[in-house]
Amino acid sequence: AKEIKRNGILLVNSSYSTNQNFDIMPEIKIELANKNISIYSIDANKIAIENNLQGKISTIMQMAIFYVSNLLDYNLAKEKTVEYIKTTLSKKGEKVVEDNIKSIKNIESNIVKIDIDKTWSELAKSEQISTNNKYFDEYIKPILDLNGDELPVSKVNLYGQNETGTSKLEKRNVSNYIPKWFSEKCLQCGKCTFVCPHAVLRAKLFSDETIKTAPKDFETSRSKLDKDLNFCLEVSPADCLACGLCERVCPTNAIKLVEKEGNFDTINQNYNFSKDIDTKIPNIPLSVVKAQYLKPYFEFSGACAGCGETPYIKLLSQLFGKEIVIANATGCSSIYGGSAPTCPYTKDSLGFGPAWANSLFEDNAEFGLGIHKSLTARRNNFRNFVTENINSFNTQECEILNNWLNNFENYNVCNEIYLQLLNLKNQYKDNTDNKTKYLFENLDLITPKSTWIIGGDGWAYDIDFAGLDHVLASGENVNILILDTELYSNTGGQKSKSTPRGAIAKFASSGKSTSKKNLALSALQYKNVYVAEVCLGANMNQTLNAFVEAKNYNGVSVIIAYAPCINHGIDMSKNIEREIDAVKSGYWQLFRYNPSLIENGKNPMQIDSQKPTTDFVEHLLDERRFANYYEKTNDKNLFEQAKQDRQEFYDLLVAIKELYENKK
Repeated sequence: AKEIKRNGILLVNSSYSTNQNFDIMPEIKIELANKNISIYSIDANKIAIENNLQGKISTIMQMAIFYVSNLLDYNLAKEKTVEYIKTTLSKKGEKVVEDNIKSIKNIESNIVKIDIDKTWSELAKSEQISTNNKYFDEYIKPILDLNGDELPVSKVNLYGQNETGTSKLEKRNVSNYIPKWFSEKCLQCGKCTFVCPHAVLRAKLFSDETIKTAPKDFETSRSKLDKDLNFCLEVSPADCLACGLCERVCPTNAIKLVEKEGNFDTINQNYNFSKDIDTKIPNIPLSVVKAQYLKPYFEFSGACAGCGETPYIKLLSQLFGKEIVIANATGCSSIYGGSAPTCPYTKDSLGFGPAWANSLFEDNAEFGLGIHKSLTARRNNFRNFVTENINSFNTQECEILNNWLNNFENYNVCNEIYLQLLNLKNQYKDNTDNKTKYLFENLDLITPKSTWIIGGDGWAYDIDFAGLDHVLASGENVNILILDTELYSNTGGQKSKSTPRGAIAKFASSGKSTSKKNLALSALQYKNVYVAEVCLGANMNQTLNAFVEAKNYNGVSVIIAYAPCINHGIDMSKNIEREIDAVKSGYWQLFRYNPSLIENGKNPMQIDSQKPTTDFVEHLLDERRFANYYEKTNDKNLFEQAKQDRQEFYDLLVAIKELYENKK
């Protein structure tokens, strides 16, 4: 509103239809009234959904701009736009072309003019409410309000640091639909929370006492694990992107997407009641059921609706969030993981949570290895200091530090010791003894850290493969998570060495003729590297087990995680179905190779997927990246070769397993 010229035109993508429900900040209304702006509203999201184009509104908005602005003849603009759609989208199939043309057919009938109320210019500006959080009020909020250009340089951290736990402050509220939970149907299985890409859904267990003050519409049911507790599925409606994965994965229809209007206030009120209340954690073995109660230390990111990558990072944060240090390659995971001013990596009430840093595309593996070696060296030096000077400390400190030396690699024990020493720290703030000062200045070295190197296939298969190979050969205790979308997702869908035969991508417009690089096989050549291929939607427990085994393995571990992407030309609300069929058709194999089992006389190779039960080629043709190639060529030869590639790898996994069986 500040930039628009007098007598200008404002087109809003919204469901607003009158000046009475034009619900925007008073200062904007004042600006619009004083500048005599012509305001138009169009619900482009609704039009897109009605034409199978959810989230695709750019062409709809473009035509609306042509209609309200008279920049050029509207009929001519529509004619040229239809030609453009046919030319640019033909490779995506006739259905996509038809849907796009239908979406702009009657744009003019969907545009509403909103008259400026004469009282707007007399409105009082909204009061600027301080949150008592200086970092938010002075740095984050101006950027979220699109006033970042006005920030002085002094407000930006000199070293590029951003505080964690701030994405929860955005509340983007961008979806017209939100999840609604029906407690009477719920199995409490945890699948919906497991697949939620944005950690919008949280399962919690509350005592009767805790919910005494809950809102009257706060819904719970008796826990199936503990009849003395109440189960609640917490929903954060303002953070949901309505991808629909929760709805599709639920086996009993206990969660449904409903229109925001008429449901938001109740669901949001319930969320505000429960969000800061810690859940009870059931005393059962780790499983998908238990994982739903673990706090995610990665939440409300800016990833796409239905993202195939973020559930893996969220799971990692739930399992080990308080002890992980992440080196993140540039790509999708660095953009939604660390874009200023907010950060989706978060912390708990005690301040524990992941540490995260982004490196260049071409050296993230080396960057992560360097972080690990630095942390290891610092911690070992600190242990030597404590060992050599243990008798210099008082009796209480000696007892605590001896316990630490005896449990040096045990995170849970070390964390308790850290809290004990932290409580003692204030007692010694004026102490001038150098050894005591050194001890309390380095408490961050008390707990062991788990280093995770994270990136996409463009990083791992291509740009930094040499660095990755260096880490694989290092023998160091580091973990690598590769989010495999089989193309360069962040830069628009270019082919990578992970792209399979027959797929159309940028720089492979005629279909990629060479096979997908077998990175798992490269890692398996180092017999002392833990290697797993996982697919979260196809086998949740296998994914969970792989993460735990990788973290516990004392050496290099690699997890290659299949992540469907919007660049595949699929409906992302069917992401989980795509993952399931990828495994059933033999397109993606599930396995875990754990070298530590060899020492115990066990077979290190565990194959978790079965022989194909659905058609491989049919699986490919359900994705636009492959269907485009077939429609162009009417040739399935590359698909058959791709099938052979995967079958050969499966046969190799079986051969490795049999080899170790024969050695027993």
